[in-house]
Amino acid sequence: MSKEARGSFWKWTVALVVGMVSLASSSALFADFELGKWAFVKQIVLPEGVDKGTLVEVVPDRAVYSGAASNLRDLRIISGSGEEVAYVSEIAQGSRQTSALAARVLDNGYVEGEYNTFVVDLGSEGVLHNRIEILTSSENFKRDVVVESSADKDTWAEITAYSIYDFTLRERGANSRDTRVNYPDNTNRYLRVRVLDDGEGALTVTGARVLLSEDVEPSENSWSSVIVETFEDTDAQTSAITFDLGSHGLPSHRLTLDVGGVNFYRLTTLEQSDDLETWQRVASVSAIYLYETPKFVGGSLEVPYSESNARYFRLTVHNEDNPPVLVKGASFDGFVRRVVFIADPAKTYELYYGNSTARRPSYDLNQIYPYLDGERRAIATLGTQAMTEEVVVLEPVIPVSEGLPWLLPTVIAGAAVVVGVILYGVFRQVKGLLPPPPE
Repeated sequence: MSKEARGSFWKWTVALVVGMVSLASSSALFADFELGKWAFVKQIVLPEGVDKGTLVEVVPDRAVYSGAASNLRDLRIISGSGEEVAYVSEIAQGSRQTSALAARVLDNGYVEGEYNTFVVDLGSEGVLHNRIEILTSSENFKRDVVVESSADKDTWAEITAYSIYDFTLRERGANSRDTRVNYPDNTNRYLRVRVLDDGEGALTVTGARVLLSEDVEPSENSWSSVIVETFEDTDAQTSAITFDLGSHGLPSHRLTLDVGGVNFYRLTTLEQSDDLETWQRVASVSAIYLYETPKFVGGSLEVPYSESNARYFRLTVHNEDNPPVLVKGASFDGFVRRVVFIADPAKTYELYYGNSTARRPSYDLNQIYPYLDGERRAIATLGTQAMTEEVVVLEPVIPVSEGLPWLLPTVIAGAAVVVGVILYGVFRQVKGLLPPPPE
């Protein structure tokens, strides 16, 4: 055997032995799911009429959020035969793509005591649009708006009635405004806008923008809460209200207050905690206000913040020299999470969670998911939560090394024999090349 042949033979033999040993033991390293490490389980109930290969989505509920590890990284879907099932996680944040269209404002005028009016020309028929923004330098108003469309500027049809508003407190540097009017998709060349007077006088309309907006609305959970403490600090002129969502793990990004009283404007700060002892600020200074006056009716009682999974929130209201605002309660909103997997109606599925040491799984499904038909998605529901000790434990998939306990020792013994034969042949050839020993 030549030197090159011996080297090639040796290399392929070692690779074969290593591969056989790896094959015998690799199944034990494939996944991290071990039944005894997951505390909770819920049955996944498939809807009727699901075909094989259909995408099915499951929405985690309060119990899952409360029992799972942070950010739901420990969720595992296990089939009735004990196999781990790949899934994709989604956050229903929604999306918006808006583009401005070329348009000219015509016939901008005011009918005394009735309305502002103007016409917008998009230049040609067939241009898709669904929103118009009224540009105005006026402040502190709330007006009803009627929008009509026409293909020829002679025959008009109403397409929407909407409201716009502006709330400005210059001395506080505060402003809240929405002058965009939404309407169904339209391709007519002309829009006619009437901003109703309602006895408040003319708006100063400086122009308009026609837009095409493609929106995917977000989907949100609303978590209830209870007030566990209200503290009035007369020296600091603040009110601190502490809310309890009832459990940790609930994703939220916005607080909406329920208050008593009107005609107020307050600045607020917001903190979070998991133990009512250590607090961390989660929102910059936000304003809450509510007005019912002859010139303006409206308000904002929402406090947005970066998404959090905390259980407790403390809202500090800065009253200055004003009496405290009566806060009666609050709800907390967070984006819905969805777990999507490919189902087989002939199988049963369970959702396991409650393992704080688990890592987030990584599946090939994440790469191919954008190419699957998401329009035919079915909605599954979750059953009652159970402790894993209380459910019938399904037989897990047995690794090859455990199902065939003789395989690994046999492979190793066979590899040892092969290596021995190779070494014997090498030693014989080396012996033939050495000079004979002296007599």
